[in-house]
Amino acid sequence: MNTANNLISIIIPVYNRQNVIEECINSVLEQSYQNFEIIIVDDGSSDDTYSICKSLAEKETRIKLYSAKHGGVSTARNIALDNSTGDYVFFLDSDDIIHPLLLEILITEMIRTGAAIGGTNVVTVSENNWDKLKEKLGSQPTDNKTEFKTNAETLEAVFCSNSPLNCIGGVMMSKALVADTRFCTDLFIGEDYYFIYQNLIKGASSIFLKQKWYYVRLHNNNSSWDYSFNGFYTRFYRRKLVWLSEQALGRTKYANLQKRDAFGCYCLCIKKTATNKKDRLKMQKIMKLHNKELLPVMKGKQKIIYILYVYFPFAIKLLLKLKK
Repeated sequence: MNTANNLISIIIPVYNRQNVIEECINSVLEQSYQNFEIIIVDDGSSDDTYSICKSLAEKETRIKLYSAKHGGVSTARNIALDNSTGDYVFFLDSDDIIHPLLLEILITEMIRTGAAIGGTNVVTVSENNWDKLKEKLGSQPTDNKTEFKTNAETLEAVFCSNSPLNCIGGVMMSKALVADTRFCTDLFIGEDYYFIYQNLIKGASSIFLKQKWYYVRLHNNNSSWDYSFNGFYTRFYRRKLVWLSEQALGRTKYANLQKRDAFGCYCLCIKKTATNKKDRLKMQKIMKLHNKELLPVMKGKQKIIYILYVYFPFAIKLLLKLKK
């Protein structure tokens, strides 16, 4: 089977990553599979990110560089998708790197099985251990075992958080599957999960790579750590979009899982912003507006916890203080 004729579009949105973007790009250039284009969209960086990318693009013809006003990661990825020409697309964040065999294994197995989506689990690495990771890459075992999943099996794994498809980093999709689907620009947390979900419900089967060959750099400048009202609402809204879709598809089980997960997001954000009364009240309002949908799906003690958190969050605040 010859997979080399299939072009992969590597999509990299970037914003103010002057210190790490070159390392990210190099991890693509060092891949065993070399038939790719790298599509970089600079999302209005205010540092030297664009000039670094421009210098690299001048040396490497496979790099396509685009510049846009700062509009967020979803807008940047959509621009990249609009300008991609590959048979497959692969998503990589600008502060992460990938194992040298990752592209080859994913595309080979996807073509062999007919799967339209493939992914690898991520490894999170602190800044202090990042250099050690680079040293280990060359000596890591190259076990390339993959597991084929039907669409039903993939959905079950994704909804139960037991898959490499819960975030976009390290995910490959056939361009035919993606078609005109684009990232939701109303979301800034969970937009990747929703994009994957939108493509999965088209009936796609998948490949899960058992090795963890996508490496995430941990740092403080990460939007997923936003627990303010805005951070809560984008988390909540993503789950609402999915549960409404699942209800329409007649899959009550998955709709209810998303509703319980939405409550879990609320609990997390309430704990993180316990001292911010303004945000807390706005979060409570959203939850109360959805009581008729959320409360009935809570199980056992969850109902009591739900009522406490939504109507008496000050009691939770007091309990947290007592625990300290």
